[in-house]
Amino acid sequence: CPSTNHTNHITWSRFFEIEIRNFLSNLYALAPVRPEAKPVYNLAEAKAANDDAYDSGFVALLAGNNSVQKAVNDWLMLMQVGYEVEVESLDHHLPGHCVVRLYDVRGTTRTLVSLGDVGYGISQVLPVIASCVARRATTLLIEHPELHIHPRLQAELGELFKDAVIKQQHQLIIET
Repeated sequence: CPSTNHTNHITWSRFFEIEIRNFLSNLYALAPVRPEAKPVYNLAEAKAANDDAYDSGFVALLAGNNSVQKAVNDWLMLMQVGYEVEVESLDHHLPGHCVVRLYDVRGTTRTLVSLGDVGYGISQVLPVIASCVARRATTLLIEHPELHIHPRLQAELGELFKDAVIKQQHQLIIET
């Protein structure tokens, strides 16, 4: 019957439209070259970036969320990176802005260092780690997570990805 086929076509079309919209609304992409470190981040811009690696969305994931910062630092420790990250609000001087502080923990004391003054790989891996631990049950599209990082750290990313799938229930699409 022609009218039934037309109705089924509309129903299936609508179904696929809804499914695609749902998929895309839950998709977060990390570009192959993530942003270089900035001295100060505008939180409104970071939140608007919605974790888009072309901007500074990873800062919004860390800002004001101690549990995410702790999870990121736990992974940095497991990966033996030698640094801890902390996001500090600048509301007392510059409302709506923050700074990403990096501490060298390889010695006996925590030493403050600039994110821009350490290896480029640190600024590249932080958005990947933050994206994997900050959300649950999303689809993460990560392009070239291995760029600019040491081969040992590249291998450790595999453990992070496994954990992201098992514990955080993410779907990962990784291009390498």
